Amino acid sequence: MDAIARHFYAGAAIIQGYDTPHRNHLFSVTTANIAQAEDEYVAHYHPIDPRLDWILRHPNESLFYDYRHIDEAGMRCSAYYDWFERYLGLRYYVAQRIANNATDGMLVSLQFSRAHGHVQPQEIDAFSKLRPHLLRAVRTTRVIEAADQQHNATREVLARVRVAMFMLDSRARLIHANAAGERLLARNDGLQLRAQRLCAADSHNAAILRNALCEALNEPAPRSCGPCEISLRRPSGAMPYAAMVIPQRRRPVFATAAHSGCAAIVLINDTGESGPVEGPLLRESFGLTPAEVGVCELLADGQRIDTLCECLGITQSTARTHIKRVLAKTGTHSQSELVALLARFRCAWH
Repeated sequence: MDAIARHFYAGAAIIQGYDTPHRNHLFSVTTANIAQAEDEYVAHYHPIDPRLDWILRHPNESLFYDYRHIDEAGMRCSAYYDWFERYLGLRYYVAQRIANNATDGMLVSLQFSRAHGHVQPQEIDAFSKLRPHLLRAVRTTRVIEAADQQHNATREVLARVRVAMFMLDSRARLIHANAAGERLLARNDGLQLRAQRLCAADSHNAAILRNALCEALNEPAPRSCGPCEISLRRPSGAMPYAAMVIPQRRRPVFATAAHSGCAAIVLINDTGESGPVEGPLLRESFGLTPAEVGVCELLADGQRIDTLCECLGITQSTARTHIKRVLAKTGTHSQSELVALLARFRCAWH
């Protein structure tokens, strides 16, 4: 914006977004010298801005300037023009609409001081020739903003899921790990980072993981190469990791050896990261009572009957009665079958 203002010897340049049906101010991008005035403009002067009134009343026009809709006498009587000149030292303007539809619009304008005087025809003509370039800039900005929003939303989702995810480049170096992945590495139970590469702790697991990554990162990779599922043992003796290596065939247009983008994704399911059973969902799905849901939650966590009774403060006879009723309501025939069913009702996010 500063470059545009300097090119036209203007006091300021502004891109302004507005809500077409309700005339609300959406955003402003300005030159640095007037950025501090945005809050006051929005609070007090946007509602009485005569320029915006005139622009909204002429939706089929794209080019606007002061003396098309107001003369010097009108400016002297306008609280808006008085504030604009007194506070910012600016008085005249030329603007063009670069976006307009039923819901919102966008203007770019140049603001000039009283010393400059009204905008001259040659300045208006030169400014109007900027329109196609401004339109392209706006479209490009919107594409970038949409991609940025999608990127942020994806990161937010990945941060909440309980499955560990590792994004690797073409040299198997770590680009990004979600929160579950960082927790898995922090436990140091069979997987770790060495020189920014995902490695297994023992030679057996290391060979399995290395082969899966080599297949996923092989260039050129065979068309038939799809996700590879592997199991990785853990030194702690806990349940093995269930891992999946997924090759990413689409490379960035400007990929280089140093920055090749995401070439493979490694997903690792750690049973220690399993979320709690969704009690409300169980209750709605099978008509369980709160007491029966409490029993299910502890059974799903692998608790024995005696521990379950101690946690809930009930007798073993009462616990077995609850379990018998839960089996009937869920259509399962054994405690192990019930536990397998409950695993489907675990929360998959934090």
